[in-house]
Amino acid sequence: MTPNGTVHWSRPQVESTLTDSGGCKADLKVDFPDVDWNFHQTLYGWAALQWQGWARGIVVLDSDHVQTVKFYTDGVLEFWLDGKAYFGGDYYSFRKAPVVLHLEPGEHQLDVRLVRDGRVMGSVGEPNILPGLEFEMVTQPIEVDAGRLLISDVVEGALASPHASVPVRNTGISDMKILEIVSVTVRNVTSRQRMSC
Repeated sequence: MTPNGTVHWSRPQVESTLTDSGGCKADLKVDFPDVDWNFHQTLYGWAALQWQGWARGIVVLDSDHVQTVKFYTDGVLEFWLDGKAYFGGDYYSFRKAPVVLHLEPGEHQLDVRLVRDGRVMGSVGEPNILPGLEFEMVTQPIEVDAGRLLISDVVEGALASPHASVPVRNTGISDMKILEIVSVTVRNVTSRQRMSC
């Protein structure tokens, strides 16, 4: 599908910015303008607009100690950092479960697998990919996302259900075990309202 049947490395368009958290964000545009997509689509239909590729870059951590970061991978299924594979990126860009990384100071090679799928991204227009990569600095060893807390209604002073969902992310280096969750704003907490994990 490529001109003369050859493939090679090229430099995609990258827009990088610093974030409020002290991290950085890079938005890429990966496309292949030299490919005659219209011709291939007349032969193969929408499937001709699907492709896979790799993007490679260097991440530089300017620090004097190990830094914990959350890595958001919008539009990415898989990436490799310093030769280690990480699966389960954020292909649909929900931004709910970033990968937590503990990075040593210095340079890190980042390889990102790019997958262009017409069923997900549409099969009209140019078949480009617009992945977004963001490193957010972490300052606390544990994060509770109160904005995504799911809890039942209170009926006659008691929770309607003994179940709740509390998103907690361990951003520390050590494993954590949640032993109990207790509401600090409800008085006279009954055993039905106490939850153990």
